[in-house]
Amino acid sequence: TAVLRQPQTGAVCGFACWQWHPIWWGMVLLDVYCHPNYWDRASDLLAALSLPEAERVLAYADEDCPQKWAALQGLGLEKTAVFPATMPVDPSRSREVGIVGFAR
Repeated sequence: TAVLRQPQTGAVCGFACWQWHPIWWGMVLLDVYCHPNYWDRASDLLAALSLPEAERVLAYADEDCPQKWAALQGLGLEKTAVFPATMPVDPSRSREVGIVGFAR
């Protein structure tokens, strides 16, 4: 896990992590998230991870988060799938977003 903290307060501004995929053997599930003001540091977080040798690295991103797309693509992942807008973005389910799959 890599964590980005705001220097003055220590608040967490972003993180990146990986785990072995719980269903598909030999595949890594990768994630990165940043506060909206810190997406420009997402690539640094991903670069700080020591990813293991794996058959594939998989990641998912909200359809409306191009900053996450760019960070994943910068790590060599390619867009492989788009799942329709069925994921609610808030508890009231006022808006749903699609999910984009990435892999390498």
